[in-house]
Amino acid sequence: MLILAKAITYIIVHQLYLFFFILSSLPLFATQGDDVIDLSTSKQFIALSKGYPSDIEINSVQYAQADSIVFDPSISKYLAKVSIKNTTDRDDEWILDFQNWSYISVYEDSGSDIIVNRKEAGHLLPYNKRHYPFANKNYVLLDIQKDSIKNLHISLESTPNNFFRPTSLNISAAPRALIDKEMRYHERIVWMFVSIYVILFLYNFFILLSVRDKTYVYYLIRAFCITYLVVNNSGFTIPLFSEFESFPKYKSYLESLASAINMICLILFTQSFLSTKKYLPKMDLILKVLLFSIVINLLGVYTRHPFFLVFTLISAYIIAGIITTVGIVSLLKKVPSSKYYVLAYFFSVIGIILLTSVYAGIIQPTNFFTKYPTQTGYALELLFFSFALADKINVLKKQNENQKEMIINQLKEKQELQANINRDLEIKVEERTKEIQSEREKSDSLLLNILPKATADELKQYGKAASKYHEVATIMLTDFTNFTKISSQLGPEILVSELDDLFRKFDEIIERNELEKIKTIGDAYMAAGGLHGGRDDHAIRMVRAAQEIIDYLKKRNEYSEIEWNIRIGIHSGPVVSGVVGKNKFTFDTWGDTVNISSRLEQASEPNKINVSKEIANRIKSVFELDYRGLIEVKGKGKMEMYYALV
Repeated sequence: MLILAKAITYIIVHQLYLFFFILSSLPLFATQGDDVIDLSTSKQFIALSKGYPSDIEINSVQYAQADSIVFDPSISKYLAKVSIKNTTDRDDEWILDFQNWSYISVYEDSGSDIIVNRKEAGHLLPYNKRHYPFANKNYVLLDIQKDSIKNLHISLESTPNNFFRPTSLNISAAPRALIDKEMRYHERIVWMFVSIYVILFLYNFFILLSVRDKTYVYYLIRAFCITYLVVNNSGFTIPLFSEFESFPKYKSYLESLASAINMICLILFTQSFLSTKKYLPKMDLILKVLLFSIVINLLGVYTRHPFFLVFTLISAYIIAGIITTVGIVSLLKKVPSSKYYVLAYFFSVIGIILLTSVYAGIIQPTNFFTKYPTQTGYALELLFFSFALADKINVLKKQNENQKEMIINQLKEKQELQANINRDLEIKVEERTKEIQSEREKSDSLLLNILPKATADELKQYGKAASKYHEVATIMLTDFTNFTKISSQLGPEILVSELDDLFRKFDEIIERNELEKIKTIGDAYMAAGGLHGGRDDHAIRMVRAAQEIIDYLKKRNEYSEIEWNIRIGIHSGPVVSGVVGKNKFTFDTWGDTVNISSRLEQASEPNKINVSKEIANRIKSVFELDYRGLIEVKGKGKMEMYYALV
């Protein structure tokens, strides 16, 4: 890995040498050459006449014979008549450049009513269908003999789908040899920049495999976006994806997406590299707001509304200013490695300032200042950011080594104290573990008092308990007679104490007979059997439990000042059980079986066990029964009932 990193470092140095050598040979202060002709003075806009092909007929065209026609961006289509004369002493090929138009069609005037030799270009036209394709240029090639005149009819169209918008009706022409030479030179420089970006990407990618630092991830994503944007802005993504005919229509959307990701990664890189959350918390909050604004702005850009296009440009300068401020403040606060960060981002800002100055007319437009300031700034930025990352790793490594040495010294000096602390911690952990275990046992015990064990286990494991359908279960409902009268004669404390004593005994009886208490409502008590598998004699055990409850009350009444009598109803049938509620959940059962048990309890007599025919059939071999006949039940009609004799 070290050898590979050294090899890539050598390649970077070699590329930088080549880079500065090429830049030194650029005509930095050269302006447009004399071989370039502005055709605006020879251009006429005319109405459609006989002989024009139907495919250039357009609805809203501004027609005029004057040369001084003013370009109107609201008009999407124009027709132009252009005359070109070769005044040189040689036959030559000329290239017409139609900047920023979506679709261009050029027809040669044969001198008759027929217009021939259609040539097409345009930013939204598939690359392979363009007449003279190169990068994303709108070139049309013409062969003009010396002293001859070429009459052309030109259709110009601008569409909202094109990110580029024409700003004038000017058309320029230049010799093919001059254009080809300039474009080949431009192509070499662009791919030289791309090779620098790729090498820096690979170099830091291999470092990422070793250090696993997220700052490198942001750096690599930004390097990838910069590479794409440089290739895209130079027009070379069009030939690269020429097999996809629809790519020119979506090119601007991908460019906006790459720009947004580039800015997002720059902000994330800044936050991570400068540790803004730790050293510059207020600036860190501002950077987070910028992240949100970039996403919102990206969604707006895809609408192609002029407001968002202008806002994108303004916000880019705002973000650049804020990040510059963050770098300067971090430098003043002596944040580790901040000097490398400021130096690296300085080159990118200078590139943007130079390009803006050209368009603002502050700097004379030259080949370098027009085409390569941002590429140069990006290359130097990525290079020095790479140095900054390496410096940060060295700083962190040194800090770790110092901290490690300090810890070792402290451990040597206080080894005995550390051992005592460890022993104390072990004792405390053990005590705390016992406390937690005790609390857990209490919690489990409390949970088992509320829920059946199977349901409690399911609730602890999954956080919820599924409801279940039971084809046959036994439900018992009890109710004290004359409870209203008794409760009115007793104070609240005595009443609650009495009920607590009674229901505690009921719980013991139910548990002893392997049944389940469901709930108490006032003076009513509900129990069930057969809900969670096990033995199928739950009806017999339920009746036996009811007998024990009545026996207990009879014996208790012999010595108690308060006499309690009870009615009991028991029925078997299908029920649904489950846990309801969130905070104060409870286990309950539902179904017609519960309702019938309630009706049986209401139809019972004090200290009697009133059972249904279903229960009677299940217990007749064990208990003696007293047939009561058909008794009217509310909502059910007449039902056969039995008393299970105590």
